[in-house]
Amino acid sequence: MKRIIILLELGLFLMSISLFSQSYLINNDYCIVSDNAYLIVNGYINNQSSGNLLLTGTNSNVIVQNNITNNGNINSSGIIELYGDWINHLTYTHNNTSYVYLKGGNQSVGGSATTTFYNLYLQGSGIKTLGNNEFVDGTLNLQDLELATEHYTMTVNNPAVGAIQRTTGFVSSTVGGGLARATNSASAYLFPVGVSGKYRPADVAPSSTTASIYKVRMADGDASSEGYNRNNKATDICEVNPSFFHIMQQTSGTSNNANIKVYYDNTIDGSWDKVGYWTTLWNNYTGSSTNIGTPLYYGSVNNVSLSSSTPIALTKNAPVLSVSASPNPICSGQSTVLTASGASTYSWSGGLGTGASKTVTPSSTTTYTVTGTTAGCTGTAEVTVTVNPLPSTPTYTIDCTGGENYGIITVTSPLGLDYEYSIGGPYQSNPQFNSLANGPYTILL
Repeated sequence: MKRIIILLELGLFLMSISLFSQSYLINNDYCIVSDNAYLIVNGYINNQSSGNLLLTGTNSNVIVQNNITNNGNINSSGIIELYGDWINHLTYTHNNTSYVYLKGGNQSVGGSATTTFYNLYLQGSGIKTLGNNEFVDGTLNLQDLELATEHYTMTVNNPAVGAIQRTTGFVSSTVGGGLARATNSASAYLFPVGVSGKYRPADVAPSSTTASIYKVRMADGDASSEGYNRNNKATDICEVNPSFFHIMQQTSGTSNNANIKVYYDNTIDGSWDKVGYWTTLWNNYTGSSTNIGTPLYYGSVNNVSLSSSTPIALTKNAPVLSVSASPNPICSGQSTVLTASGASTYSWSGGLGTGASKTVTPSSTTTYTVTGTTAGCTGTAEVTVTVNPLPSTPTYTIDCTGGENYGIITVTSPLGLDYEYSIGGPYQSNPQFNSLANGPYTILL
């Protein structure tokens, strides 16, 4: 028989009792655990509506091997070590020396009333799951475990950058849920979000020290499944990350833009170029980029407004092609060289085949389209080659009345602004050539 000594003040009584198996501590009055005392329950605590469970000292210790259900009032200055579920239906208060350790396997933190912890530490094993919106005023320590908020929100009210601690732990959420953090500095705040086997955190660095709260969720899977169609994208985007995306929002405080980073595993997730956002389609943030990091790469963008719930994802650039024709325009029967740039490989319309350049001899004005491909992403560009018809044979008059070296040749047709004329020298718009010496001349149009 294991004898467990329990020291507690129940009203005015100090008691020592033995517990042999699973049991209930049902409190409907005052249960006071003073400083340096231990209340050890090898079972459940049910603090009833008239009950007051008070941990009065920083070293007041309550150890519960199963659930705590609170229908009354719990006020803690000390330490609660819990191996079962936290079920709060009424009032929990604390001071800044209070700790709650979740030390069991899979545990839930819920009840019909929200709980504001001071320090909440995840220990033991399994997944710790929220059953309501919960708050932490001091430190949230994930250690190496998953905190699954489901569709609820865990809010850390402490604006210190180090208010969330972890080794390999992370916060997972479903639609509507997330991890929220209070901020009061322009430092980068880590949001350690992800799912099992896919840790993809984010950083939010507010642009000012204005008191704010930001909320982040990492959504596992294709953004299209939540209504953000990846195929509906701006022309400069080739692809939107199909593996995951983030939802970010400033949920409290005056408008406070932020610099953000979203992290990814370059080996598993592939290579990306920019950071995009959804409005009615996916657009790239101006100035966004991706960067090499250790152990995770990241996409970054500065001065982003998160005033509304914003889906954010990594994107790949569509190739930006340019194409030219030289010379252009040309006369009928002449050739021109088409040249494309901006991609790795090229394919031309009109049966021209592949390659960065092509020589063509169109019989009439023709538009050529080239498709460029880089790393599976394509873009198109086009160029129009203008073909001018050959002019008709010119007619002319010769005037030799001025004498030797003063001859005049005047082209009489064709005439017009579209024509220039030469007799072997530079072309001119004037169809008349003066002061000509005796001899043969060739008229060029």
